[in-house]
Amino acid sequence: MGISFRQIANKILNTYIQPNVDEIRDSYQTMYKQARSVIENELQDSLFTVDIATNTHKTPLLKRIWPFASQKNDKAMRLSLSQQEQEFEIINGFKEKGLNADNALSSAVYRGLTRVLGSIANQRGYLGKDIPIINQSLFSNF
Repeated sequence: MGISFRQIANKILNTYIQPNVDEIRDSYQTMYKQARSVIENELQDSLFTVDIATNTHKTPLLKRIWPFASQKNDKAMRLSLSQQEQEFEIINGFKEKGLNADNALSSAVYRGLTRVLGSIANQRGYLGKDIPIINQSLFSNF
């Protein structure tokens, strides 16, 4: 099997890859630029425009004294999401975009964003606003 495999691999290399290596490189560079552009735009438009929401709502005195006093509007009183919740919602949005993508490049870009950003967020607890570190993490495998 090893000898046959080498022959098959050499035939593929010599017949299909080497004659088209320039075209393959050009296609790779084009797709890389497209993917990088989409990723940078998505990060700029979503992640780096998130404002840290501050919840100025104070806990009512009755709730602080008597913790069993529940109000029906506890969830409604919560005015905004924390930075971490906003970041995880953005990551879930990337996941949805990847599942609904109409072409392979978009699907791969959004799946990659979901994996890398989800991994960073799970490791650190948040993504932060450090664009160079996130870009380095995203493009280190290319």
